[in-house]
This record gives sequence, C-alpha cells and structure tokens, in this order.
Amino acid sequence: MPREITTHVVDGAALNLQIVEDQSGRYVLSGPSGAVAEIVFQKGDPRQECNGVGVRELLAVCIDRMQDYQRGARACPENAECIENMQRALAALKHRTINRIGRKVEGTQSP
Repeated sequence: MPREITTHVVDGAALNLQIVEDQSGRYVLSGPSGAVAEIVFQKGDPRQECNGVGVRELLAVCIDRMQDYQRGARACPENAECIENMQRALAALKHRTINRIGRKVEGTQSP
C-alpha cells in the first residue's frame, strides 16, 4: 500500500511524493499530469550488484542543483543555508561509511 510523504509541502504547492512499497525503496513523484520521476534506492551491497542510488548520491545531486541556483539569479541566503546543511548531512554519511568500512560491516545489515 503506497504511503504519501508531505514533509516537503508548502501551502499545498508541491509534487505528490509516495513510497510505492515500503520494502522496495521505490519513490514516485507525480504532478497533475502523472508521474514525473521515480527514485529507486540501492538494496544490498552495491559492490555485488548496483540496483539503485544511495542517499549520498541523491544528496550530491541535490547539492549540485542548489549550487546552480546559488550561482545564478536565484541566489539567496536560504539557498546558502540549504547547501551548507546538505553538505553537513553528506559529510555525516561519508563518516558513517568510513566507520562501517573500518568495522568491516559495510554492505551488510549490521548497525
């Protein structure tokens, strides 16, 4: 059963965002004319099989997009704050991965 995510909505103006199947890691973004994008997250060890994106990769894309905005006519303090916070999130995830590699649990379900 799909569940809807609404944390991104401001005054009702946003794409609909649904998790199609909780266990699949598949997200569908749709607008009035139907689906516009689908995000499929990696399941399992990407060194064994690459079948989706990771949160780090998705954050890198979002950072790049916001940096494009910040280089142009859309530059503003809020964009700079957003970029800084996403960069912090990405750094935390990188640190987590480095720790997991050091503990030899990267690519597993171990915490």
